[in-house]
Amino acid sequence: MTDELVSAALTLFARARASAVTSRDRQTVAIASAFLAGDHDRVEVLAREHLLDHPDNQLVARIRRGDFT
Repeated sequence: MTDELVSAALTLFARARASAVTSRDRQTVAIASAFLAGDHDRVEVLAREHLLDHPDNQLVARIRRGDFT
């Protein structure tokens, strides 16, 4: 991703974080934000814990696997 795209995505995630109501939503936003920031160790830890409580969250599962096809 270019720096411009990452910057735009982080701005959108800041808005998503502000509007996230449930802990599931807040955790999903935190995981996606960590991924975009390149903090893959944090993604792994957060996603693993999140998926224990929310195994049906396909977005988090795909972020964790790096599956974007």
